[in-house]
Amino acid sequence: MLPIPHYDCFVSALAKYINEHLFQQNLSLMMFKLIKVFDSLASIFSTCWMIVGSAYVYGKWTVVTWNPDAIDSDVNTDDLITMQKYCDYTTYMFAFVVITIGYVSLFFSLLGAICTCFCKGADADE
Repeated sequence: MLPIPHYDCFVSALAKYINEHLFQQNLSLMMFKLIKVFDSLASIFSTCWMIVGSAYVYGKWTVVTWNPDAIDSDVNTDDLITMQKYCDYTTYMFAFVVITIGYVSLFFSLLGAICTCFCKGADADE
């Protein structure tokens, strides 16, 4: 049998190409999984932050005052209890509106997901 010239070089190049290609696929798969894990952790953190923030902001609705003149003028402004009741109107309303928009968007997202499930189920029946 006659030896095939450069057969070893061809096999070596093919093996190298396959290894690099598989490595790229594994690297892409690993990055995809890493991004999914990070996205999941960020979603969990965001949900917990929204729950804690809404409990605090909505819970303080009846306690805070936005008008600094509503605090007695004869009371020392260094009084910690008096100052805890004051909150800047713009800051409080910003937090209130952002949290409310978050819950509204969550509602519409869930509604869309439910509608999508029903639509897919109706398409499968046909």
